[in-house]
Amino acid sequence: MGRPGGRGPSDPGQYGLSTGSPSTALSLRAGALYDVLGLGQARLAIALAAFAAGCLFVGRSVPAWHQLLAYARDGERGAK
Repeated sequence: MGRPGGRGPSDPGQYGLSTGSPSTALSLRAGALYDVLGLGQARLAIALAAFAAGCLFVGRSVPAWHQLLAYARDGERGAK
């Protein structure tokens, strides 16, 4: 069970589905567009865009990690 008043799914297993599905769909769409648009000639631009998207994804996950770490610290204090 999740914390009362908390945000997000109450089952931690749901996080994987909620973050993995959009990422998979985006990757499949990007792969399909890569072939259709003939982007093999623009390797550097594609690599830079993919790197920027990865940095954005990691940067947006930082608040969730802070929330997870705070939750873990509260659990450690309660166990003592």
